[in-house]
Amino acid sequence: MRPLIKILTFLFFYFFTTLLSPIDLSAQAETQYNKTFLDTLNAIANGGTISSHFAKLYYNTILITNEFAKKQPETVRQFVLGLDSVFIPIFFEAHRQFVESKLIPKNWQAYYQYQNGNVLQYQFMGMNAHINGDLHLALIEKFSYDTIQKYQRNLLSFQKVLNKIVDSVYSNTHQIKNLKTFHILTLGTDKMLARKMVWHWRLRQVRLALLFYKDPVSYQKKRMRVEKQMRYWNHRVLRYFK
Repeated sequence: MRPLIKILTFLFFYFFTTLLSPIDLSAQAETQYNKTFLDTLNAIANGGTISSHFAKLYYNTILITNEFAKKQPETVRQFVLGLDSVFIPIFFEAHRQFVESKLIPKNWQAYYQYQNGNVLQYQFMGMNAHINGDLHLALIEKFSYDTIQKYQRNLLSFQKVLNKIVDSVYSNTHQIKNLKTFHILTLGTDKMLARKMVWHWRLRQVRLALLFYKDPVSYQKKRMRVEKQMRYWNHRVLRYFK
């Protein structure tokens, strides 16, 4: 009888200490952290404003970001979550400024300027504003040059799972006559071009953040060129994605 009691006692303390281990607590904290953003995105997605189109897309992006972060080493996970802590709220701030009829952040002005766009137009312009414009601002706000340089490969490796979101946007292009024709002419390679484009946007934003620390003058010139390219993409989207 005593051996059985010892075994049961051992198992009890084993499972008890496992439940209280730092790893489990860290995972719980991470889930709670991301839940705040998901709740806010869900509220915006169901709020009836034009912000809802990008919010729905962004909600799914956070879900795959969470899965990506969970599989990373603790230091990488902290970097990803740290970036999210300043990156995601940029969209929230743009939405709040729009709702309150205040000055909208520059990167988001094109998105909120047009009230009669379709879902695909808003999704693409939202990606253009947030990835092609906001990402480097979040990196600069949160991290030093050395930290960005250390984790840039980890940040760019996220593209493998981000492609799921790119593909979901791409699937909607088949509903647009002009884009469907382009798809046929390119024999379907336009899907890979879309993935490559978003990857290039993200790479350029990382380099722009590093340039901010290394050469502020060159950074300003480069940023102006990026903003010009953003305007070009928005113009193309409004013209052909309909």
